[in-house]
Amino acid sequence: MIALNIHGVDLRVSARYIEARGSRTGGSRDTVSLIAALPDMRGYTAGEDSLFASNGPDSPIVHILLRADANGMDTQTRLARIYMPYIADPKGEPASFGLTRYGFRADSGYGRSDLYASKGDGPLLLCEQPAQDLPSPNCLAIDRPIADGVSLTYRFKRAHLAHWQDVAKGVNRLISEFRK
Repeated sequence: MIALNIHGVDLRVSARYIEARGSRTGGSRDTVSLIAALPDMRGYTAGEDSLFASNGPDSPIVHILLRADANGMDTQTRLARIYMPYIADPKGEPASFGLTRYGFRADSGYGRSDLYASKGDGPLLLCEQPAQDLPSPNCLAIDRPIADGVSLTYRFKRAHLAHWQDVAKGVNRLISEFRK
């Protein structure tokens, strides 16, 4: 177990979840990158090296980033302040999996992505659209405060969007375990 501290938040993390070797020394950090595999959010093992190195469109790997963030915003504030100015239709449209899809204006810089929001306090998911030059698109669960001055972001393959709630629960469970 590695003892880490991010902006006053103490964590005890098994080394097999820590992506960067340099962070395995522990101590105070501004950021910590973690890695886990779906569906059970297990950490890296040498026997699954090829799985954890995979970047295919259906890769089960979830990349998790904890970082010091003095400007953390809740989901609704982030949606209104950061993304709504670039959304084509502010009402959005019902999408699968209990989500609302917001399409970006083509001139926004986000034109090759979709933004998904859940009802309640679920994450905002910024998902790359599949394209010939992007055969392995990701979904990014955007900065969410987990403590004063600390935000959580995680990334998984768009192929797993149907299971976003399971991914979110798994990430939240891991972070909760690491904070004990």
